[in-house]
Amino acid sequence: MVSTSTGSIIPASFDETSRCPDEIVRRIRVSASYEDSRWEGRLLETYDTQTDLFKIAPCCWTLQQLHIALSLQQYSDSEILLMCSTSPSAEAPDFVENLRRQWDYLIEYPDWRETFPMKQPRVFERTADGGWKSQKVPIH
Repeated sequence: MVSTSTGSIIPASFDETSRCPDEIVRRIRVSASYEDSRWEGRLLETYDTQTDLFKIAPCCWTLQQLHIALSLQQYSDSEILLMCSTSPSAEAPDFVENLRRQWDYLIEYPDWRETFPMKQPRVFERTADGGWKSQKVPIH
């Protein structure tokens, strides 16, 4: 965020209630896509404005990412911040917590097929109260 009155740059932060549905899986998809050649050079679009659906396209992660998660968990928060960020002083306060949540997920679900059965996306539709609910996707 940029303060227009001072020109100062302030890290934007959003509480967990304002984040996307299935946020951890989406974060993993963004970080795991570098090993998935299907995503090379493509945007990782999620929100479809025409249908008001939030779609997390299937992706795969490897055992290498599981091993990285297991090895990085042993470090302190300050060490993780320094090792995993290109700009540690500009990160949001929950940067390390979010990494740890991703690593916990990868450790609990090392096989991406548990998250994306039959390589189907995770689809969410908006509820009347503005939240999101999971939509069943027909398996092809």
